[in-house]
Amino acid sequence: MSAEKSYDELKNELLTKRSERGRGYRSAAKNLLAYAKHSSTVTDGQLAEAYFYMGEYCYSMQDHYDSLGFYMQKALVYADKAGDYSCMAHIYNILGNDASVKGLLEIGVQYYSLARSNAERVGDKELLAKVNYNLGFEHYRLDDYRAAIEAYRFSATYVKNGGYESESARYITSLLLCEEGLAYLELGNYRAAARAYTELKAFQAKHDFHFTDGEDIFVYNILALSLARKYGSDDDVEKLEDAMLSQIIDSASYMDCTPELMNMLLRDYREGYTAFVDGMVQIGLPVVEKYASPYIMAEVYRMLAVRAKAMKQPERRIYYLERFFEAKENQEDVKKSTFRVYMQMVNAAEDIKRKNIVLEQQAHTDALTGIPNRFAFNDFLQNSFEKAQEEQTMYGVEIFDIDDFKHYNDTYGHQTGDACLSQIGELLVRETAADDRLYAARYGGDEFVIIYEGMTDEEIRVFAGCLKEKAAALKVPVAGEKKKISGLSISQGIRNSVPTEWNRSWDYLYTADNALYAVKKKEKGEIALLHKSLANADDAGGSIE
Repeated sequence: MSAEKSYDELKNELLTKRSERGRGYRSAAKNLLAYAKHSSTVTDGQLAEAYFYMGEYCYSMQDHYDSLGFYMQKALVYADKAGDYSCMAHIYNILGNDASVKGLLEIGVQYYSLARSNAERVGDKELLAKVNYNLGFEHYRLDDYRAAIEAYRFSATYVKNGGYESESARYITSLLLCEEGLAYLELGNYRAAARAYTELKAFQAKHDFHFTDGEDIFVYNILALSLARKYGSDDDVEKLEDAMLSQIIDSASYMDCTPELMNMLLRDYREGYTAFVDGMVQIGLPVVEKYASPYIMAEVYRMLAVRAKAMKQPERRIYYLERFFEAKENQEDVKKSTFRVYMQMVNAAEDIKRKNIVLEQQAHTDALTGIPNRFAFNDFLQNSFEKAQEEQTMYGVEIFDIDDFKHYNDTYGHQTGDACLSQIGELLVRETAADDRLYAARYGGDEFVIIYEGMTDEEIRVFAGCLKEKAAALKVPVAGEKKKISGLSISQGIRNSVPTEWNRSWDYLYTADNALYAVKKKEKGEIALLHKSLANADDAGGSIE
């Protein structure tokens, strides 16, 4: 390591090696950490970052894997000192991935929940999209496919709000659509799976994006082959079967796709595609035995034992059961070491948790607008939604934003933009104060949310229309000038219906956001009210006014 290099220079070197995942990656991570530990000018935030990158190296390259917990624990302590919630979110997300890969799904879910709450603090939409995708995948592995779909949709909302300019946004959107289609297949809803696949292809064509990683291509092919068996030609099926068999031979990149792959093979076996299943097992099993974690190996041997029993092959079944129990024994050792790391992280985070609880209790109000913030809204949403679901009463969720809000910031300055938000907050306080069926909060940025409890479509339309008119009548002062701005325009997306037993609160948010998107796409300043959740808001029932 050169003594003349700065922290930023060493970090840039690390990021380059990290993207290449090759020689020099470990040395670059060690150099950055060594500099951070011994330099008197490095901040707590930079120390947290350096420890995190070292831990991330251990996880992603599976080198010095036992050190993952040590580095992440150190990173968490320094991130807390710096108040760096984004770093905390990344730490918990990596630990969730680690626990999940080792079969500790419950611990994985707890880590992901911590990652999500910290990412929400800083409004990191890209990370929120990733964490909610990870939570969706955990639901998928737990066979809760409806919950998985809801998590995927919630993740997609964050990506859409952030835009599709980055490669990362296009990648995760494509992956979300792919996984949503696979979840629908497990529910037996081939039409919805085909719709997700069609939307995926249209999205990738529009944004000129295609999967390049072997794992992602493999997941894509699982969805494509399953749908080709239902709707495609024999030639389509044969090409996709050959592609999947070739990919298993060429690499072990499908290891992380094992849950989706096993579900597909079980479907294929039930539907009589035994030759393809036999081929996949014959070629894929040696790769699994060479590369897979004990958890994945145990799941594969369990599936093979079930299949051998159905095929009345007792000797093969006994063989697979023996391998299954061996893998489970190995998995127990892995679980113990992972759980030790988990307990260390819990102990290290106790003070952080206590501090966060106090902060959260003190931070229910948005400082700028004076109305409830996102944290308070999440609590209210869950409680009020469960009440409506239990009592089977109408429940409405509106998301609205200020049209062309960026224009106010760019033209008149951020002080004027803040004044716009503040006046909208004051308007919501006045308009909701007299009716206990209404609840308003700031959702984030220039977005606001309203809950309608037990109100008809007509009552909601009247209130939303009045809100739109009164927003347009506001007089917003321009910072440093005597003039005032009038004619604020807001676009409003609403869902209103009686929740079914399958609905979740985030499902309503997703639909309201879709409705808002439809308004933005067609004509800003209008109101869209939908009654159910569909990928295409125009087909979801309701109206745009």
